[in-house]
Amino acid sequence: MRKLYTLLVSLCTIGFAGAQTYDWNFSADDFNALGTMETLTTVNNLQIYAEAGKAVVVDKNGKSEGGITYTHRIKMGGTGAFTSDSPKMPLNRVLAFAVNGSVNITIKAMSSSSSADRVLNVESADGTLIGTVAALGTQLTATTLPYTGERTSIYIYSPSSGVNIYHIQVSEATGLAPVESAKTIVDRSFFDLTGKKASNTFEALRSGLYIQKTRYNDGSQAVEKVLKTNR
Repeated sequence: MRKLYTLLVSLCTIGFAGAQTYDWNFSADDFNALGTMETLTTVNNLQIYAEAGKAVVVDKNGKSEGGITYTHRIKMGGTGAFTSDSPKMPLNRVLAFAVNGSVNITIKAMSSSSSADRVLNVESADGTLIGTVAALGTQLTATTLPYTGERTSIYIYSPSSGVNIYHIQVSEATGLAPVESAKTIVDRSFFDLTGKKASNTFEALRSGLYIQKTRYNDGSQAVEKVLKTNR
């Protein structure tokens, strides 16, 4: 197990010495011919963890978002799996990459089920949840999460059921907050930590930790954790 841990750490730290600006478009030539993967595959510093029976697949699928037209996607196929060690290491259905420090991570994703909204977890190597990415069943959406900290490996995976990813972009954090134009909320919903929808209203929730997803009139969205306490 020690040898396995050393090997996986080595694989996950590829790229620490270089820039931490990445653009992984799964419609690009580097990815679109990968097909079915049943073993660890590394492309442009992105590690794709897969095993026999727990495959990750790149296939054709046409979607558009943010002025970009996509022809392919990567299908995670189900819940991501890790070792039981501490720190945990990826086994299958996990994407991983290394960063030198603080970055912004933008992920364009969609649920593999048209009738079920899901999420992706984005974590650092120590198991800290950086945030969740909404994967709607009806449309492709983009979510940007900031990571602030020291160099680490970033893990992207579904905590429950299949999610398809079309594009991942990683950019240096500038420390400047984005300026947003005035916008209004058009929809707000709440999900449990497995990605299952719990309610459309905060008041109807039982006590516990939830993922709040807010959509605005300009098409953008925000995802955050909220705690409901019933006293």
